[in-house]
Amino acid sequence: MGLGSEEGANGNIWTPETFRSNIIAAVKSYSIVESKLPMGIDIGRELMGIGEEMLQSSLADPHKRERWRIAKINLSGEMEVDESDKVADISNPYNSSGEWYQSVNRSKLGSQYDQYELPLFDIHTHPLDLPPSGKDLAAILYDGQGEAELIFGPQTSYLVLRTLDTQLLTLEAVKEKSAHWTNLVKERYKVALQHARDEAHYDALAHKAALAFVRDVSKKYHLPVFTVPTHRSSTFTRAQF
Repeated sequence: MGLGSEEGANGNIWTPETFRSNIIAAVKSYSIVESKLPMGIDIGRELMGIGEEMLQSSLADPHKRERWRIAKINLSGEMEVDESDKVADISNPYNSSGEWYQSVNRSKLGSQYDQYELPLFDIHTHPLDLPPSGKDLAAILYDGQGEAELIFGPQTSYLVLRTLDTQLLTLEAVKEKSAHWTNLVKERYKVALQHARDEAHYDALAHKAALAFVRDVSKKYHLPVFTVPTHRSSTFTRAQF
């Protein structure tokens, strides 16, 4: 059975309540149907506020390190977000330590299913205002990762959803995909640097290359992407690449 047709009170927009209930249902026993997704998803001011607070911590950090938290289903069946940030390693400030690989593999829980606090989605920051990275997109393909990635940047924030047609990978395959995609994006940045007239032109070319990569992976792996200007609204709209 698939989710996605329920629209909520504002027409073709998921309300915060619909978003929470659909994500929880997707983790437990259903999957989100890409073709039935709305054009907008309101995650609510509470979640948006958490992300914006995390972003401010990243921007105030002299090393501009990423912060991240996990939203999970608690033992009462409700959504719960970590109360404090985890911080990326100082030697690798723009990537988390790989802790997102450690989530529970739901397919192996069996009768003990309801005794675990299951991951719903990852919340983290991109202080350099980059779109989802190769590592971010690879992570969501792992069965134990949760159903979404919520990424906050200074200008734009992103919501990436896993759907019924998303191909899930083993842990080793995810690690290989992450390394491959990271190198692929780096190569595209090198090409941008070769064609850039100045720093501002390079930033524009690099951002365009990163978005093209997200578009290609999103289409191939059925990972719909929603965006919103940070600090303006809690309603993400479907990205039109």
